[in-house]
Amino acid sequence: MNDYTIASPEGAVIAQVSHSDITEHTGTPYDTGARLEPHPWVRDGITGHEYQRPAEADDYGRVDFDDDEGTTIATLHIEGDPLRPEGAFLLKLDVNAPVIIHGPGGEYIGRVRPM
Repeated sequence: MNDYTIASPEGAVIAQVSHSDITEHTGTPYDTGARLEPHPWVRDGITGHEYQRPAEADDYGRVDFDDDEGTTIATLHIEGDPLRPEGAFLLKLDVNAPVIIHGPGGEYIGRVRPM
């Protein structure tokens, strides 16, 4: 089994990693399904995956969140509020499954259910 040592420029050992540590990686939260993977709608002025087209103004700011099977669970769209352009924003959420919302400190805020 191979061991790897990571050292500073001065030669001090920073970390030691064994081959098994590298090959037994359990995966990212996206790989395990613990977290939905974000996919912005617009890339280089083009939107769509299967049927690509030039992006329109309403496509910007939208992000799909897909599960580990590639199914879109939620689409988020954040835009400025035309009635309060000084700093209010609207969050639009289209969901295919219940979404639980937590605050910045982890506190439970609520649940969004699909209609």
